[in-house]
Amino acid sequence: MRRSLLPVVVWVGWLILANAAVWAQDSTGGPKRLQLLNADRVVGDVVSGEAVDQAFGNVRFRQETTFMEADRVTYYTERGDVIFRGNVRFTDEGDTLTAARVFYNE
Repeated sequence: MRRSLLPVVVWVGWLILANAAVWAQDSTGGPKRLQLLNADRVVGDVVSGEAVDQAFGNVRFRQETTFMEADRVTYYTERGDVIFRGNVRFTDEGDTLTAARVFYNE
């Protein structure tokens, strides 16, 4: 069975557009940060000398007009890398991306 590449191309294009919002500036001139809106549990840790925050259960973030949801999120605070796992859903002004896992850089 031959599979279409169109869903992959659309997904990659959406991620590029979503990441463009990362470079938006707030009133202080800095980049907009992710805002944690909800999580059943949040745990902070240090792994190999790096601060890592993990959020579990009904995790919901916001960055400007983009809302991000997942079952579990790992956030490497110093480098701004975020891994969303399980029932991932990004929504931005009517556009929606769903996936099992998303790697995102704030």
